[in-house]
Amino acid sequence: MAVIAITGDRLAAQDVGANFTDMANAVPRPLLGRCNVSSIAEATGLNRETARRVIQKLIERGILERSADRSIHFAEGRMQGTNAYLISRVQLEEFARTANALLKLGVLRIVA
Repeated sequence: MAVIAITGDRLAAQDVGANFTDMANAVPRPLLGRCNVSSIAEATGLNRETARRVIQKLIERGILERSADRSIHFAEGRMQGTNAYLISRVQLEEFARTANALLKLGVLRIVA
């Protein structure tokens, strides 16, 4: 999830059009933000060495790839698979459940 959040952050700041609002369409890498071991460690709260080991395992499994510039991204087509959709759906449902609970408790409020 950290790789998605880090690389996708750049997309949120631009108008990408309808082509990239569906997970079935791969986003060209030049449109994505740069992600590296340090940014993943910071985003996850893992120490850098632990993050590096986890990333290396994901690279060995073909989930992530490392570019020549040492940036990390998902392997080509990986985000268009069924598993990516299901994981995203579960994460979004959990986010919505948490946000609703925080609204109910008064921790969050809707500002118009």
